[in-house]
Formats: sequence, C-alpha cells, structure tokens
Amino acid sequence: MGRASELDQRRRAAAGADAADRVLHTDGLLSVVFDGTPGRAVVRLAGELDTTNRGAVERALREAHRLDAALALDLERLSFVDVAGARALLGFVHETSAPVRHVPGRLRRLLEVLGLTF
Repeated sequence: MGRASELDQRRRAAAGADAADRVLHTDGLLSVVFDGTPGRAVVRLAGELDTTNRGAVERALREAHRLDAALALDLERLSFVDVAGARALLGFVHETSAPVRHVPGRLRRLLEVLGLTF
C-alpha cells in the first residue's frame, strides 16, 4: 500500500469515516467528511471549528456542494464553534439552503442568536 493510501486511511479513521466517505479537510482540531450516498449526501463536521480553520472549512463545504448540491450538514460531533465558525456555517446554509442536522444544544442556541432557524 502506498504512502498516500495509508495517510488517507488514517485520516478516515480519525474522522470516523468509512470507506465510502471522502475526507475534505482534517487538521489537529477538526475534520470535514463528505458521505456522497446518492439521495442522502451529508457533510459531517467533527471537532472544533474556529477562526483558525474557518477558511479551510468554507473551501471544504464548497467542494462538497460541487459534489452534490442536495447535501445536508451534520454537526453532531462538533465540540466547539466560535463566532467565526458559526458565521461560516450560516453563510453556507444561507447560500445553499442545506438542511442542518443533529445540532448540539449549545451550538443550536448560538446559531439561533445569529439568525438560523430550525
């Protein structure tokens, strides 16, 4: 197995991704994984979303939207989101009308204050 394949497998395992998932971004704080199951495409974010990885997340979300415009966001595994990260999520949702699923309570309140309705 090549070095790139080994690295990709480790990234998938760290992000909780299975073999059909595509890791769009991963760093020491956050992973963004695209599950392109036809008719049920979803982007799962896990970890901490903040100003340090906001740009990378925005790029990953745009890439996921290019892969499947009818996708949903799953935020269940987000443990922390600052205002910059919340704005990135809100911007994406407003631009694409992507539904948001499994929002942790503390994040739900922040997103509601910033204008997202569920």
